[in-house]
Amino acid sequence: MRGYSNPAFKALGIPTIKLPSRNWLIFWTVLTTGLSGIVYDKYQQRSIISHYTDLVKPFSKEPLPVQRKPRKITVFIAPPPNDYLDTSLKIWRRYIKPVLYYAGLDYDVVEEDRQGVIRTKVASELRQLRLQLSEKKNGSIEHKHDDDEESSTKEKQELKADPSEFLGVFYKKNKVAVEIIPDDCLVEDPKMAGGVICIGRGAYKEYLTGLHEGLLGPLEEPAPVTEPTIVDPTISNPVDDVSLVEQELQGNLDDTIRVVDTLNDESSSPNLEDTNDSKNKEEKKEEKEEGEEKEKEKETAVIVKPFITSDKYSEATIPSELEQLTNGKFAIKDPNTNIPILLHQPLLMIPIPNLSGFTNMPRRIARFYQRREYASRVCSETYHLVTQENMRKFDQNIDTQWGKEEEEDYWPSQWVKQGLERKSEWTRPLITDPKVVDNVTVIDH
Repeated sequence: MRGYSNPAFKALGIPTIKLPSRNWLIFWTVLTTGLSGIVYDKYQQRSIISHYTDLVKPFSKEPLPVQRKPRKITVFIAPPPNDYLDTSLKIWRRYIKPVLYYAGLDYDVVEEDRQGVIRTKVASELRQLRLQLSEKKNGSIEHKHDDDEESSTKEKQELKADPSEFLGVFYKKNKVAVEIIPDDCLVEDPKMAGGVICIGRGAYKEYLTGLHEGLLGPLEEPAPVTEPTIVDPTISNPVDDVSLVEQELQGNLDDTIRVVDTLNDESSSPNLEDTNDSKNKEEKKEEKEEGEEKEKEKETAVIVKPFITSDKYSEATIPSELEQLTNGKFAIKDPNTNIPILLHQPLLMIPIPNLSGFTNMPRRIARFYQRREYASRVCSETYHLVTQENMRKFDQNIDTQWGKEEEEDYWPSQWVKQGLERKSEWTRPLITDPKVVDNVTVIDH
């Protein structure tokens, strides 16, 4: 291969300029093509995120009084099957959180490390709300003006100490009573308050199941059904026979222990300090073990079984404390904050396209170079939630299949098979009831 040469270059000692060999050309072409594809995709992702953050920045610049709280979005995050929670958190941090942050909105994140956490949290909050509403309803009828209760509440309020009386500017100046009011409690239309984001098909399933369980299920956990055991009186109980033998052995054992104790008393007495130290160490070990066991029990007690199954949704009726659902004119609000419950807030589901396995490597590589499309979709839907646009009523035929492609294409088949055998919550079909979902508003997708 001839190259370019120049007498001046030869005089300076520069060799003839030649093109690299065929193999080197192939190597550098493939390398630059791969790197340029990654750089271009990253650049497009940043431009998409900056585009949507610029669109929502005017919302954060609107004046907000000191005694007002901004709109709050509730975010439920679940890990993809057979993977870690960090995979879902990356989607939240990269594409969703920046849009909410630059819009000046508040958010509450609920992370799920195992199945059932989201369902249990949503259902327990709704049951607690129902208890408060029922107590308020019964109290307004039976004890509407009870002087004793009023005096007791006044005494309790006087006993409560406010830290602001001893800290900051209130220590030397008169205290100014300021009531903090959330923006969500001031809206007339309940679907314009707050918002719910479910990251992952599993989180979406658990959220809807928790709504049905909390609204249609009982307030207390139903007692487990136990089958009665029939005892034949003709057959002797082997436990009684064993207990007689144990009593005889216990008597012999007590005699031997007495003999050993007398021999130990006659022998040299041990050091009391060593025994006390050993006892203290054993007690500390026992306390640590008990503490670890209690922590494990608390962790396992977080998730409870559903109070109502999906096949009983149609038979259940709306409880009396939630009679607003039957009218359809008034929304259910939290008695403490006067904010519409999650049922009335707009809902958005973000799928997690998480591929795994060696056979899916070509698809994973192709999708790796096209993440900008997923970023555009997620940022666009989050933007619609912020601006409260493209909202519609929940459609059972369409919205129950929301994110179904994630379940069919991205969930590992072996994991789904094991989930069906173990009756996993995620592998069960999503069943909804019109009594509940008719009050749900979703972002059009």
